[in-house]
Amino acid sequence: MNERPYRIVKVPEVKPAGHKVSLPEFRVEPILGPDDPAWTNLGWPDTLSAIASEAEMESGILVIRYSTVFPKFASQRSLFENRDVALADSFTKRYEIWLVVHSLLHYQDQQTESASTQPGTRPFHQRREEDPELAQERERQERVRIAVMSAIFAAREVQMEPQAQAEP
Repeated sequence: MNERPYRIVKVPEVKPAGHKVSLPEFRVEPILGPDDPAWTNLGWPDTLSAIASEAEMESGILVIRYSTVFPKFASQRSLFENRDVALADSFTKRYEIWLVVHSLLHYQDQQTESASTQPGTRPFHQRREEDPELAQERERQERVRIAVMSAIFAAREVQMEPQAQAEP
Protein backbone atom coordinates (compact mmCIF):
# COMPACT_ATOMS: atom_id res chain seq x y z
CA MET A 1 0.00 0.00 0.00
CA ASN A 2 1.34 3.36 -1.01
CA GLU A 3 0.46 6.17 1.39
CA ARG A 4 1.34 9.80 0.90
CA PRO A 5 0.70 12.72 3.19
CA TYR A 6 -1.51 15.47 1.88
CA ARG A 7 -3.15 18.63 3.07
CA ILE A 8 -5.98 20.76 1.79
CA VAL A 9 -5.15 24.39 1.10
CA LYS A 10 -7.40 27.36 0.48
CA VAL A 11 -7.89 28.70 -3.00
CA PRO A 12 -5.64 31.77 -3.40
CA GLU A 13 -7.40 35.12 -3.33
CA VAL A 14 -7.65 36.95 -6.60
CA LYS A 15 -5.76 40.20 -6.43
CA PRO A 16 -7.05 43.14 -8.44
CA ALA A 17 -4.94 43.90 -11.49
CA GLY A 18 -2.77 46.94 -10.96
CA HIS A 19 -2.60 47.81 -14.63
CA LYS A 20 -5.28 47.09 -17.17
CA VAL A 21 -4.35 47.13 -20.80
CA SER A 22 -6.84 48.83 -23.02
CA LEU A 23 -6.29 48.50 -26.71
CA PRO A 24 -7.98 50.69 -29.25
CA GLU A 25 -10.16 49.47 -32.07
CA PHE A 26 -8.08 48.99 -35.19
CA ARG A 27 -8.48 48.61 -38.91
CA VAL A 28 -6.02 47.25 -41.47
CA GLU A 29 -5.81 48.86 -44.91
CA PRO A 30 -3.62 47.45 -47.68
CA ILE A 31 -2.14 50.10 -49.98
CA LEU A 32 -1.79 48.61 -53.46
CA GLY A 33 1.30 50.50 -54.60
CA PRO A 34 2.32 53.89 -55.98
CA ASP A 35 -0.67 53.91 -58.36
CA ASP A 36 -3.06 53.69 -55.40
CA PRO A 37 -4.28 57.26 -54.64
CA ALA A 38 -3.77 56.56 -50.92
CA TRP A 39 -0.01 56.13 -51.56
CA THR A 40 0.24 59.72 -52.76
CA ASN A 41 -2.14 61.06 -50.11
CA LEU A 42 0.03 59.47 -47.42
CA GLY A 43 3.17 61.00 -48.91
CA TRP A 44 4.89 57.64 -49.13
CA PRO A 45 8.26 57.57 -50.94
CA ASP A 46 8.71 56.27 -54.49
CA THR A 47 11.23 53.63 -53.34
CA LEU A 48 9.16 50.51 -52.67
CA SER A 49 11.57 49.13 -50.07
CA ALA A 50 11.55 52.38 -48.08
CA ILE A 51 7.99 52.03 -46.76
CA ALA A 52 6.31 48.98 -45.29
CA SER A 53 3.53 50.29 -43.07
CA GLU A 54 2.33 53.05 -40.83
CA ALA A 55 -0.31 53.46 -38.20
CA GLU A 56 -2.21 56.48 -37.02
CA MET A 57 -5.18 57.18 -34.84
CA GLU A 58 -8.25 58.36 -36.75
CA SER A 59 -11.49 59.08 -34.89
CA GLY A 60 -10.54 56.70 -32.08
CA ILE A 61 -9.55 53.88 -34.44
CA LEU A 62 -5.93 52.86 -34.98
CA VAL A 63 -5.62 52.58 -38.77
CA ILE A 64 -2.75 50.36 -39.86
CA ARG A 65 -1.84 50.78 -43.51
CA TYR A 66 0.67 48.56 -45.26
CA SER A 67 2.25 48.40 -48.68
CA THR A 68 1.35 45.33 -50.71
CA VAL A 69 4.36 46.04 -52.92
CA PHE A 70 6.92 46.04 -50.08
CA PRO A 71 9.48 43.66 -51.64
CA LYS A 72 9.72 41.06 -48.87
CA PHE A 73 5.92 40.81 -48.57
CA ALA A 74 5.22 40.89 -52.32
CA SER A 75 7.82 38.26 -53.23
CA GLN A 76 6.71 35.86 -50.49
CA ARG A 77 3.02 36.32 -51.35
CA SER A 78 3.81 35.64 -55.01
CA LEU A 79 5.57 32.38 -54.10
CA PHE A 80 2.51 31.22 -52.15
CA GLU A 81 0.12 32.34 -54.92
CA ASN A 82 2.02 30.16 -57.38
CA ARG A 83 1.37 27.15 -55.11
CA ASP A 84 -2.13 27.88 -53.83
CA VAL A 85 -4.22 31.05 -53.50
CA ALA A 86 -5.46 29.88 -50.08
CA LEU A 87 -1.86 29.74 -48.84
CA ALA A 88 -1.25 33.26 -50.16
CA ASP A 89 -4.37 34.51 -48.36
CA SER A 90 -3.28 32.78 -45.15
CA PHE A 91 0.16 34.35 -45.47
CA THR A 92 -1.39 37.80 -45.96
CA LYS A 93 -3.63 37.45 -42.89
CA ARG A 94 -0.72 36.29 -40.75
CA TYR A 95 1.47 39.12 -42.03
CA GLU A 96 -1.28 41.60 -41.16
CA ILE A 97 -1.55 40.12 -37.66
CA TRP A 98 2.18 40.63 -37.07
CA LEU A 99 1.94 44.25 -38.28
CA VAL A 100 -1.11 44.86 -36.06
CA VAL A 101 0.63 43.42 -33.01
CA HIS A 102 3.63 45.70 -33.59
CA SER A 103 1.39 48.73 -34.11
CA LEU A 104 -0.63 48.02 -30.97
CA LEU A 105 2.55 47.57 -28.90
CA HIS A 106 3.97 50.78 -30.35
CA TYR A 107 0.70 52.61 -29.60
CA GLN A 108 0.70 51.26 -26.04
CA ASP A 109 4.31 52.42 -25.54
CA GLN A 110 3.39 55.89 -26.78
CA GLN A 111 0.44 56.03 -24.38
CA THR A 112 2.61 54.92 -21.46
CA GLU A 113 5.28 57.49 -22.34
CA SER A 114 2.82 60.34 -22.63
CA ALA A 115 1.14 59.38 -19.35
CA SER A 116 4.44 59.15 -17.48
CA THR A 117 6.08 62.23 -18.95
CA GLN A 118 5.64 65.38 -16.98
CA PRO A 119 5.83 68.76 -18.70
CA GLY A 120 9.41 69.80 -19.33
CA THR A 121 10.79 66.27 -19.07
CA ARG A 122 11.68 63.73 -21.71
CA PRO A 123 11.65 59.93 -21.42
CA PHE A 124 15.20 58.58 -21.01
CA HIS A 125 15.08 56.69 -24.31
CA GLN A 126 13.87 59.63 -26.38
CA ARG A 127 16.64 61.09 -28.45
CA ARG A 128 17.79 64.67 -28.11
CA GLU A 129 16.83 65.66 -31.62
CA GLU A 130 13.18 66.50 -31.49
CA ASP A 131 12.96 67.01 -35.23
CA PRO A 132 9.67 65.39 -36.29
CA GLU A 133 11.13 64.39 -39.66
CA LEU A 134 13.94 62.45 -37.96
CA ALA A 135 11.48 60.78 -35.61
CA GLN A 136 9.25 59.86 -38.57
CA GLU A 137 12.21 58.42 -40.47
CA ARG A 138 13.28 56.38 -37.41
CA GLU A 139 9.76 54.96 -37.12
CA ARG A 140 9.65 54.22 -40.85
CA GLN A 141 12.93 52.28 -40.60
CA GLU A 142 11.63 50.35 -37.58
CA ARG A 143 8.46 49.43 -39.49
CA VAL A 144 10.55 48.21 -42.43
CA ARG A 145 12.52 45.92 -40.10
CA ILE A 146 9.31 44.70 -38.47
CA ALA A 147 7.75 44.04 -41.88
CA VAL A 148 10.72 41.90 -42.92
CA MET A 149 10.40 39.90 -39.69
CA SER A 150 6.63 39.67 -40.13
CA ALA A 151 7.02 38.25 -43.63
CA ILE A 152 9.50 35.66 -42.38
CA PHE A 153 7.34 34.58 -39.43
CA ALA A 154 4.11 34.55 -41.46
CA ALA A 155 5.76 32.43 -44.15
CA ARG A 156 7.03 29.95 -41.58
CA GLU A 157 3.58 29.72 -40.00
CA VAL A 158 1.96 29.05 -43.37
CA GLN A 159 4.56 26.43 -44.25
CA MET A 160 3.79 24.65 -40.97
CA GLU A 161 0.07 24.40 -41.79
CA PRO A 162 -1.01 20.80 -42.50
CA GLN A 163 -2.27 21.60 -46.04
CA ALA A 164 1.03 23.31 -46.91
CA GLN A 165 2.99 20.25 -45.80
CA ALA A 166 0.84 17.95 -47.94
CA GLU A 167 1.68 19.97 -51.07
CA PRO A 168 4.70 18.81 -53.15
